[in-house]
Amino acid sequence: MKRKSVALLIVFLLIYPVYAKAGDFKWDQLTAFLESRFPATFKKVSQIKEKYKDRVVFRFKGQPPRRGTEYLVLSAEPNVPLYLQKPAGVIRVESIFGEEALAQVMAVLGQKIAVGDNIVVPSSPVIYLYTNVKDKDVFGPYQSLRDTLLRKNYEVVEIKGNKVIPATDRYGIVLRLEAGKDYLVCKVQSLYSKDTLYAQTIKYPKTVVTEAPVGQNIILAARQPAVVPSVPPSAAVTGAPAVTPQAGTFKQAQVPTEKVSDFRKAMASVEHNFYRVREDYKRFVICEVDGDRNPDFVFLNDRGIFRYTLHDNQLEYIDKYTFNNNDIIALHLHAIDLDGDGKDELIVTLAEKLIVLDKKDSRLVSLILTHEGTAYAPMASQLPYYLRVIQDRSGKKVLLAQKKGEYDPFDGDIYQLQWDSGTGALSPPVIYEPAHDIYSVYQFNLVPDNPQHVIILEPNHYVNGYFTPEERVDATSDINFGPFREIPYPIKLEKDEYRGGFEKKTFRHVFAPRRFELHVEFDAQSFLINKEREPQNLVGKIRTVVKQGKGRDSVAAVKWIGNQIPTTWESKRISKDVLDFSFLHQGSKDMLFVLVRDQKGYAVETIQ
Repeated sequence: MKRKSVALLIVFLLIYPVYAKAGDFKWDQLTAFLESRFPATFKKVSQIKEKYKDRVVFRFKGQPPRRGTEYLVLSAEPNVPLYLQKPAGVIRVESIFGEEALAQVMAVLGQKIAVGDNIVVPSSPVIYLYTNVKDKDVFGPYQSLRDTLLRKNYEVVEIKGNKVIPATDRYGIVLRLEAGKDYLVCKVQSLYSKDTLYAQTIKYPKTVVTEAPVGQNIILAARQPAVVPSVPPSAAVTGAPAVTPQAGTFKQAQVPTEKVSDFRKAMASVEHNFYRVREDYKRFVICEVDGDRNPDFVFLNDRGIFRYTLHDNQLEYIDKYTFNNNDIIALHLHAIDLDGDGKDELIVTLAEKLIVLDKKDSRLVSLILTHEGTAYAPMASQLPYYLRVIQDRSGKKVLLAQKKGEYDPFDGDIYQLQWDSGTGALSPPVIYEPAHDIYSVYQFNLVPDNPQHVIILEPNHYVNGYFTPEERVDATSDINFGPFREIPYPIKLEKDEYRGGFEKKTFRHVFAPRRFELHVEFDAQSFLINKEREPQNLVGKIRTVVKQGKGRDSVAAVKWIGNQIPTTWESKRISKDVLDFSFLHQGSKDMLFVLVRDQKGYAVETIQ
């Protein structure tokens, strides 16, 4: 018995230093980092010299800032001390050239960021404290961390769940204390870019009950506007350029309780699969074509429609529909159960290349396909419309149509198309009032909780929110989503443009817009491609910010919240051209598929 007691004592002494070290939790290393990174008062770095869209330029002296460094921008006001100036936004350094730095606007906190505003090192940030531990208030390491921060006079906001409702007048960071198997990890992350600024791993052999896996994404939410009294929805909306709304347009209210997860509530990607395809596809959609309840992956290119199914973790080819015209340019692809038989019809927008009086041009020859038996049959063909399927404010799918102008890509009213089962044909088009006076059928989405609101993807690649009765911009996106120049088609010019000598330009290329989808079921977010892999020129000395083929594309989600349209979710950014995306719902799982292009060809990737 004595030998057994001695053995137990030896084992205890061997493991005791590990437990003592884990339970000590002085957090000196963490607090030293916070004090070195965030001074007690603002430290001025520079002023904004140039601004173009969501990029700014500033000069620096001495040691250049590191790429990825975040700074706070203060609105420069005459005769107002630096420490009293109001925060305007957060910027992140992208590149250095000579004695100047290029930075991207990561968040708008107050008024519009402008040339001359002061750039400072953030001081005493709001710390949003997160843990995946189930009973955090009785978990010693969490209590120790929280108490240490409070003793250091930091403003600590404890996160319930995984959603942050950030202060709009101060800079903030996320501090994560998460428990894994036999360890704890402490990380400091940017609230805006999600970059990791600090990390520390601690051995912790005790069993810990957790509510979420390590690395769960933190949702950067915002505050929602108060309900605006309703008025008749007969509203006019124009595609005006982006205008930053004045602060305080709406009163602020709390965001509703979380309803769903994954990308439906801005979660990070947790599953990644890759399926190489051989054809050079332009668009794709996941739908139900033949009624067998197995999802169909339908692809579109200039030659036709190609259908696949996902089987044994592979995309297997099923069948195709070939266009009998070599002059076709495929522009868009959507799906909707138009006749109510439980099977989706394919909504195909096509343009035909023409030469009119020696001028290149195009005309719309769109198509609606249904699958009958073992083959496809046109329900309607040679339609002179751009076609698009949207969700209305209730989440119901609606088929819309718009004509092409003689010299402009879009012209006239936006119509709704419906199927008349009695006549076996499309009913006469009727004007779709919620889209009254919108320039392009592809550029808008409705706002489900307010019939007077609509969001528009502008030609300058920002998303604006319009109060339709007054055609007024009341909200704007926090980033620029980049030019989507993937599918060109020709439109003749009204007047020839002479370029000297005998050279003249008789037509111009326009580009088919990217997919822009509202999903009411995913917390009423609107999804679109964030296109970085295109040149984005900046005025002044910087000729090219991102060279052709560089940069990373992603799929992002936006939502009108307050007086902003923040990016509420974003997929993993990849160094490939993202061409299109579609959602798949199977059981309790929702997945996002993206069609991509790289140096080896085309592929489909998934993000759960």
